[in-house]
Amino acid sequence: GQIAKGGFKGEATYFHPVRRFADSTGVFLSSIEYDYTFRNSIFIQFEGLYNSNTFNNTYVQLLQANSQVLNPKNPFLTGFSIFGNISYPFTPLINGSLAGMLNPNNGLYIIIPSVTVSLTNNLDLSLIAQTFQSYTGNSAFNGETLVFLRIKGSF
Repeated sequence: GQIAKGGFKGEATYFHPVRRFADSTGVFLSSIEYDYTFRNSIFIQFEGLYNSNTFNNTYVQLLQANSQVLNPKNPFLTGFSIFGNISYPFTPLINGSLAGMLNPNNGLYIIIPSVTVSLTNNLDLSLIAQTFQSYTGNSAFNGETLVFLRIKGSF
């Protein structure tokens, strides 16, 4: 839908094993999003996310998730999270963005700056960083930064 000339979206998913319908192993995921593009091409996006899965509840599991196969039951942090993104096309060939996610339940936040350069009509080069930090002063987690270089072809 649309609110105040911006996009408004929502989604909910429930996963539950059919063979064990009576147990409590179901996982509920939901999100609600608002996005808006200004006249100067700045794009903003805000989301509220909920994930009932407790699998990735520790910092170590979150960092290990970058090297594991993605799972539709764990697309983001456990519990309630807030996501925000702002992006801007500096030129027709270069786009930059700054995203962040905050989980108030455990004090973890992630900052994700990125820049994408269009090399050809169907080939992009991206530099993406992910900085994980905690504002709770948890001594078990001192923060972590990961940097990725991605070449993406489209066809």
